[in-house]
Amino acid sequence: MSDPHWRPDPVWLLDQISWARRLAGAADLPALLDAAEGQVRKFGKERRPVWEDDRAFGARREAEWDRVLDAIDAFLVALQAEHLRRVDEAGASGRPPQHQAD
Repeated sequence: MSDPHWRPDPVWLLDQISWARRLAGAADLPALLDAAEGQVRKFGKERRPVWEDDRAFGARREAEWDRVLDAIDAFLVALQAEHLRRVDEAGASGRPPQHQAD
């Protein structure tokens, strides 16, 4: 999605977010997906006003896309942290145990 040659596709992204909701069991993960979905929907509705030139619109659209990527990244980082927490709890990853201070 960060490939500059990939054309952003809000419909496809919304479908991916819908699919990701199956993985979002932890309390904070659905909220992060809601935030990502909101950013994608906002991005999909962006239109160039008649008074805005193409260059300014392109810059604004790129900034909106960065916000979409940031929201999706926040979900993916939290999802990975949740996964690693569960792996550590199970103690079956081959990773060194994560000791918590008492």
